[in-house]
Amino acid sequence: MVIPTQLVGLRFNRVIFKDKRAFEKDWQTNHYTYDEIQKYFPNDNYGVICGSDIRVLDDDTPKKGLVELFIKTFGETFRVRDHLYFKFDNGAGKKIIFKHNDIKFEDGKGGFTNHMGELQGDGTYVVGAGSIHPSGETYNVVNDVPIKIISYDKFMKVFGEYVVGNNDNKISSINKVTYNADDDALIKEIKEKWMDGDRQNLTMDLAGYLRKERRLGLNSALSIIKNICDDCGDTDFNEREKAIVATYNKDERDVKGVTGLKERDIGKPGMIFGVEGQVNYFINRVPVFYDKSNIWWLWNDMEKRWVMSDETDILNEIRKDGVDTISSKTRVEIIAALKQLGRKNKPAEVIGNWIQFKDKIVDLDNGEIFDSTPKYFVTNPVPWELGDSEDTPTLDKYFAEWVVEDGLQDKTYVNTLYEIMAYSCMSKQFLQRMFAFVGSGSNGKGVFFSILKKFIGKDNCCSTELKLLAGNNFETSTLYKKQVCFMGEVDAYDMTNTNIIKKLSGEDDIRYCFKGKTAFTDESSTTCLMNTNSMPVSPDKSKGFYRRWMIVDFPHEFPVGRDILAEISDKEFSNLARKCVRICKELLKNKKFTNEGDLDVRIKRYEDRSNPMMTFISDHCVEDIQQNIPVQTFLKELNEYLKDNRLRIKSMKDIQKAIKDEGFEINRRVVDLGGHTSKMNCIIGIGSKWESKDDLRTQRTHLDALLPTNNPMSNQCSKPRPFASFASSDSKIELNQEKLE
Repeated sequence: MVIPTQLVGLRFNRVIFKDKRAFEKDWQTNHYTYDEIQKYFPNDNYGVICGSDIRVLDDDTPKKGLVELFIKTFGETFRVRDHLYFKFDNGAGKKIIFKHNDIKFEDGKGGFTNHMGELQGDGTYVVGAGSIHPSGETYNVVNDVPIKIISYDKFMKVFGEYVVGNNDNKISSINKVTYNADDDALIKEIKEKWMDGDRQNLTMDLAGYLRKERRLGLNSALSIIKNICDDCGDTDFNEREKAIVATYNKDERDVKGVTGLKERDIGKPGMIFGVEGQVNYFINRVPVFYDKSNIWWLWNDMEKRWVMSDETDILNEIRKDGVDTISSKTRVEIIAALKQLGRKNKPAEVIGNWIQFKDKIVDLDNGEIFDSTPKYFVTNPVPWELGDSEDTPTLDKYFAEWVVEDGLQDKTYVNTLYEIMAYSCMSKQFLQRMFAFVGSGSNGKGVFFSILKKFIGKDNCCSTELKLLAGNNFETSTLYKKQVCFMGEVDAYDMTNTNIIKKLSGEDDIRYCFKGKTAFTDESSTTCLMNTNSMPVSPDKSKGFYRRWMIVDFPHEFPVGRDILAEISDKEFSNLARKCVRICKELLKNKKFTNEGDLDVRIKRYEDRSNPMMTFISDHCVEDIQQNIPVQTFLKELNEYLKDNRLRIKSMKDIQKAIKDEGFEINRRVVDLGGHTSKMNCIIGIGSKWESKDDLRTQRTHLDALLPTNNPMSNQCSKPRPFASFASSDSKIELNQEKLE
């Protein structure tokens, strides 16, 4: 559907779909061109902003007498429903209100009014052709002809007798009224009465209603009536203030309350000042959504996103409108109204592959960039604008120092880190990956997590533990609507339920449980990253489990105390945002990460890092039913091995459990201690292959190759040490004959 070409060159604003209200509160100053408004239509309605460049006659009379008089006098012009579009030859832009001095017309509410309609001008807009009326009808073009330019003087001569202010001296001091997007019918009616004069007595009646019926304080009443004065061009607010103060100083028994408004034929004063009206007014100011799981969402206009909220936050916010939220009866009514209206105010789900950067949404599928609004259910904006380039020299430098090592990981692993950061920006986990960063302490993993948290945004991140996810039904709620979840060190035997891991990696429904809320299922949008020095042992040996893991080694060790995060400028983070847009598009196209390897590679990488105790037994012990080894001796030598490999050491309790889980038996046996014997707990069926501690510690592992030898930061790294191999049991063991110094 195309906006009529007669409107090219005019100003436009966005209007809520199937509504007449403006989408944005600053529409009078932040307008759109003809080409710009096209991209929001027909998903949104749109408005044509009136003024000196276009006038629109809006006829409210039952028989459309104003329209008939115009066509009879000036001929046909472009028409949408009962709106006639034209221009004045002198560029006059002031709004005109039409009123009949003698005849009253049915107002559609069961009453009668002198009001005939308006000639829309400065500070107003009309809903444009093709938009949808609240009734469901379309604003159809009735007469598809050019927009006519007419004589202002002739128009005033023909319509002058109906123009308010042209024949009614009592309103000559006011020449303009502004209707805002959050005005409802009652506010408009009060403003129209303001235009009729007698504003001082109307002020007292309205102040009396606000005090007696709505229980608003003096400051709230002053604020409401000041806004009405400003919108109606009433410059005598000092006089109005005197009337308001006098009303509040009276004995309450002498205040009319609602009776004063009814005497003026102002219909249904509860529309805006009643509970439902107050809630509607609030939702127009601060959009609220109450979902089917009984979760409150509040639109944060500063951050341009929906934020999970609660009743207390919302009541505190609505209290800013001067509404009593302390009284139990009023509070219950407000919450009930908020729930009903908030449920109807459901935003549209995100379409396709969108990422929000600051207040702009980037559509990765077509490259379109547009504003974030309450219309869409966006909850996780990356808090950085798109930079001017993709230059990230500081990040390039540190990423290379952390993960690049000759013979282990080449420079392409820098790209892998950037891909992980880009993937973390996306709400659809289409590659179904869990990321593990493996290595000892002081090697850059924690700093990488800090950089990612600052880039993604603190509010978009969370942390948990694998054990909690596997054993606590409510722990998944921590991850709901989060972009990134950080997991800390895990025990080798922590993971007993891998089903939740498979679901968290994406594109499977996961059950979210909030205490006191209705449980629900939804796809996980959270990228999970694990910071560990060994992978957890998993009872699940299926391909479906292994294929989800992407493991990156951090092989180096650096001295602590350097604030690397402070070295990265805001400009570099913005450039990183632009880089991530490109990388995300490449991931969508290629459907894989750099260096992820095939399934066999992923299985081997995981197993090599998941159970160092079994690797230790395979490489340094012999399984023989005739032999045994004291548990204390085994623990001591294993911890030496783990320490040398920069892995977490084990407690006696951990070792005994791990040994039994692997099928070995622990019993008391007589042990020769060199001169005397003693009964000790021994591992049955295991003997040692080493003759001395040096023999054990001089055997080499793959981590020996990970330590820097020619890295530019090598003078800051610990000295390389040889280690025992993490290779699988059938791999050849490489020996290093050098002794530790």
